[in-house]
Amino acid sequence: MNAADPVPTIDQKTSSLARELEAALEAAAPFENGCESALEAALAGMDGLFLFQLHPEPEDDRWIGAVLLGSEDDQTMGIVTIPGSESAVSVETLEHSQEPLARIVPAYAAVLTHLRPAA
Repeated sequence: MNAADPVPTIDQKTSSLARELEAALEAAAPFENGCESALEAALAGMDGLFLFQLHPEPEDDRWIGAVLLGSEDDQTMGIVTIPGSESAVSVETLEHSQEPLARIVPAYAAVLTHLRPAA
């Protein structure tokens, strides 16, 4: 390794996956078939899994979803926020997210990954 060609750190790799998903979602906007469909289509093009979605409060027009990105050996979880207005889509790794929802994603992902092989 040299300074001109550093080995990417795990955080750089996970941030890259989040940016890749964000770019795919921005390219798919507007979401004519809904946010969930757009997210599933974007995840189909990369190694990712849609975990769940929610609307935080009735007066909040954001759509928020949780995703698992990467392969089994190198996974990261993220929060996808799609505002109801024309602002940009946001994909954050859990480590960088300020969403309270981010705290429950690891537990949900653990349950889901254990249930999927049994199905």
